[in-house]
Amino acid sequence: VTKLGEARRVAEILEVDLPKLLDLDCAHCPEVDSHPEWRSTPRHRLTRARRLELGLSRADVAEQLGGGREDEVASLEDDPGFIETLPISALFYLCSALRLPLPLLLRAPA
Repeated sequence: VTKLGEARRVAEILEVDLPKLLDLDCAHCPEVDSHPEWRSTPRHRLTRARRLELGLSRADVAEQLGGGREDEVASLEDDPGFIETLPISALFYLCSALRLPLPLLLRAPA
């Protein structure tokens, strides 16, 4: 299981953009154009704001992540570095639950 931080280090070593390394086709990327504030919002704040905007509880998001624990969702929203410890596969589920483009969560920490 490859965590985001590990994949980021590999991309840096290879001097490749992380989304390109993962061969991503971004289904929600056009939405970013209508929400330019998403680009400048720190990832942990963006996940919380988007969850609340969609009316989801932490338990709802935890369930979308494969039955994860609510405390992990709390860490994701409260700790700017926590997302780097998540498996990339979990980010796919998170983006689907929050209807966010994956590249927004793959970007380097601020």
